[in-house]
Amino acid sequence: MRCLKTINVERKDEYNRVFFKSSLVSLAVMCVLFLIENLVFPGQFVMVFELPTFIALLTLYPIHKGLHLLALLRYRDGVQMRFKRHFYILPCLQVRVRRVIPKWRYIASLALPFFLISAVLLVAMFTTPVLHSPLFLILIAVHVGMCYPDFMHTRNILGTPKHTFVEDADRGFSVLVSEE
Repeated sequence: MRCLKTINVERKDEYNRVFFKSSLVSLAVMCVLFLIENLVFPGQFVMVFELPTFIALLTLYPIHKGLHLLALLRYRDGVQMRFKRHFYILPCLQVRVRRVIPKWRYIASLALPFFLISAVLLVAMFTTPVLHSPLFLILIAVHVGMCYPDFMHTRNILGTPKHTFVEDADRGFSVLVSEE
């Protein structure tokens, strides 16, 4: 296999910039969701369930990373996880795939948490009696902001040829093409 393209994610967007952009995306989604809620159901917000919201916010990140790992279960022998601290207090789980995997499997592993968690949150929002609580709106907004780096990686990979492979590197990833 030969390397078609190497994408240096850390040089292009360092962690602080990605975190800032993710926060902005999360804030924008929250504003749009709250505006839609107030336009469709004016004056019906119910401020309840602060503790479940806090617990759900704490468990959202590990579930998100776990779904990335679930999509890569077939390649588990090449998956490497490590904890990294950002801003001296923020623990982040870094998942690296030290194996060559097909492009579409990599894209599926990036997209699975977004689609699955968003679907679960939307179904829970419409089936529980706390429909007009900001609980689910906050969770959806935070989750969309959390998925922003995955969207960036997917956008970088989608422009490559059909039958390519992806390999993680220390500062990004490489897109490989088979010699055949």
